[in-house]
Amino acid sequence: MAEVPEARRDRRAAGWLFLGWGALYLAGMFGTTENPDAEVEYQTARSLRREGSLAIGETAAGRAIVERRFDVRQGVDGRWYAWFGVGRAVLGVPFLLAGEAASAVFPGLAQALSARTRTFAGVEVAGLPDEEPLEHLAFAATGPLASAGCVSLVFLLGRALGASAPSAILASTLAGAGTFLLAHSRSSLSDSIGLFFLLLALLAALRASRPAGFALAGLAAACCISIRPISALYLPPLAAYLLARRPGLRSLLAATLPALAMGVALAACNAARFGSLLEFGYGGAVGSGTYFSFPPWLGLLGLLLSPGRGLLFYAPPVLLAPAGARALLRSGGKAKVRFLAGTVACVLLPPAFTEGWHGGWCYGPRYALPAAAILCALAAPALESTRIRRFGVALGALGILASAPAFPVSYPVGIARANAEVAARFLDEPENSRYLYMLFQPRFAPPLLHWRLLGESRVRDQMAWARLSSVPGYGWLAAAPALLLAGGILALRRARRTPASP
Repeated sequence: MAEVPEARRDRRAAGWLFLGWGALYLAGMFGTTENPDAEVEYQTARSLRREGSLAIGETAAGRAIVERRFDVRQGVDGRWYAWFGVGRAVLGVPFLLAGEAASAVFPGLAQALSARTRTFAGVEVAGLPDEEPLEHLAFAATGPLASAGCVSLVFLLGRALGASAPSAILASTLAGAGTFLLAHSRSSLSDSIGLFFLLLALLAALRASRPAGFALAGLAAACCISIRPISALYLPPLAAYLLARRPGLRSLLAATLPALAMGVALAACNAARFGSLLEFGYGGAVGSGTYFSFPPWLGLLGLLLSPGRGLLFYAPPVLLAPAGARALLRSGGKAKVRFLAGTVACVLLPPAFTEGWHGGWCYGPRYALPAAAILCALAAPALESTRIRRFGVALGALGILASAPAFPVSYPVGIARANAEVAARFLDEPENSRYLYMLFQPRFAPPLLHWRLLGESRVRDQMAWARLSSVPGYGWLAAAPALLLAGGILALRRARRTPASP
């Protein structure tokens, strides 16, 4: 039997990793928009699907969002539009179609869930009906699936950096389980979707040798910006790396044209909504001139070392990245080290200058999520060493301990309790000051706080499958997590065997 080419084996392994981690993440997902920001994105996708418009629609939740001016800005047509990237809404439409199909197949389940009051993981009860619950479930599944895709891309990045398949699989495992990507995989926020396209752009740039590879890098980078416009700040090292490779005119055009086409589409969308090519909707939030005036040393300290949001606490395997960089330098990968290190710097530095460096209501430093994934990939070449491999496993175990409390108690529950306790102690302090105090106090760190709050929220507020199976006649759905976990473990075992098989 002819030997399977190495690149094909890598693709197969990446596919099995996606299936395995996708199943594991889907088993533990919230299965709804547990965060008000995500609800705004859902309403945008719904309007695009139902009305062909990006304006917030006339649903009960949509009206509440507009009345409270929550993460929206008024457009030139008088309607209200979300701040967030339109790419999230476009990608959400196929999932909404899947949710609509599920509602048609299980109308009793959809009706029973709709009779309940809308909550955000047990917090911030809006006094609204739980509209379109199965559509919300399908929309929320984009987060776990994108997170699984990120794990697969970390594996492929490790291989592109010269690591062996076992070392690259370990690096991807450390990213998927040993960092706060594990906790974030439950979420319906768009961060993991944006990260997927960023990692895809980095991988395409590292592997690009023909125009098709350059085109993929440009397109993935543009998609990343369409999801999260702030991602434009992450991409200068990508452009510099591609240019340093002295591409021919065809390759240069291949990288530029997809990005240019996406840029024109986004600019046209901005002009149609807000009357300005460069206005994505955030202008109202940052236009005061004070948003980027936060002390950067304090923001960077918070991003790296604060008990509430420190990257080193919530992603311990990133400590292996310097060893991986040294291994890569010894093998002549200086340009690759500069490329990835520069991207990490571009991820971490901009939020450090903002008063929102912490990412708001979330688990872990979500603005640093791209840095965690890239640094895990950079660590892959060092994992060839048995000693470093063992150290990596220990760091991964610490990372699991940091993220595991996000499952029995949701981050909205934890943050709400911490906010209440801090507000009771500092009645006269501004809200932002109280929030910073909470993030820098060890007693309010989620890994500790969540265990303290264990049992204070209902299981069905934490897990999609518990919520679905609580409907009379649908108890059989309680078996879904076990089946997903079993399937995920089998797929991951297959991924480990694939690179070694002929």
